[in-house]
Amino acid sequence: MHPLNKNVPSIFLIVLILVFPLLACTAKCNVQKYHDAVDPIAKKWDDAVTLANSTPRMTLPNQISELQSIERDAETVEVDKCMADAHAELVTSMKATIDGFLAFLGEKPDQEITAHFQKADIHLTQWKKMLVAAEEK
Repeated sequence: MHPLNKNVPSIFLIVLILVFPLLACTAKCNVQKYHDAVDPIAKKWDDAVTLANSTPRMTLPNQISELQSIERDAETVEVDKCMADAHAELVTSMKATIDGFLAFLGEKPDQEITAHFQKADIHLTQWKKMLVAAEEK
């Protein structure tokens, strides 16, 4: 047997080890697929938050329930691995928003209410930045 023939499986394995990660890194993330799944939920969320912001405290429980339902819908969206971190930011923002409305409903101190909404804004901003970054890849 020729000495090179003995090394062919080893060389093939080395090539696979070196090339496969490069292929995985260069695969383009399907951001449009993510938008197709999430944009309708985000629109519904925005409408529900707008309504909740103008709802008197006494009738806020119905709006909070709607927000919780939309957040659960967002949680169940199956996303590609490349969008998982961004999607987690969106869901975290939604949860913090709901926590803010619950704190308002429970007549918690303004500082606590504000902290929830600030947290929501931070995560929403991060989500948007991550979407832009994914679209630019």
